[in-house]
Amino acid sequence: MSKGLPRSLSRGVPGKKGVYSLNLAIERTSVVITDPGAAAAWGTLAIGQLPQGNLLILGLVSYLKFTKNGAGIVDTFDGDYAIGTAPSTSNIALATNKADLIASTAFASAAAAGVTAMFRAASAAALAGTIFDNTDGSLELNLNILLDDAAVTATAAVFVEGSISVQLGVVGDD
Repeated sequence: MSKGLPRSLSRGVPGKKGVYSLNLAIERTSVVITDPGAAAAWGTLAIGQLPQGNLLILGLVSYLKFTKNGAGIVDTFDGDYAIGTAPSTSNIALATNKADLIASTAFASAAAAGVTAMFRAASAAALAGTIFDNTDGSLELNLNILLDDAAVTATAAVFVEGSISVQLGVVGDD
């Protein structure tokens, strides 16, 4: 085998130096959406753990579809989602570590009959070159969702399905 990137990819072991591709499938998973009343509603789903080490995130691409799961969400719901290293615990805007991997992204269109279209979101070019300190192994991928206030009448849930692809390099560990 030749040296270089192909060799690095073939020798990857999580927690060791190397370049990795994580392809995560989300199969119709329910996410509780908390309705705080007269404000946007929110929910979060832990998608998976990131490998231990100093991580150079090269990029993420997601293809997701949302389906209402309960009477507390209107059939034409609309909102935003982000992927971050921290879960969302309130209806505060999706920013900082709640959206540090894929920034807040508006749904491609409002749901019709309780289902959104499958749509794509990707990490920004500004992410390139960022090193995430995961030497303690605690960082995870979190799907954070905000639904518009008018779309939610009570705490309910949405189903999410699709895939998320992550390209990253482990550049060492402490």
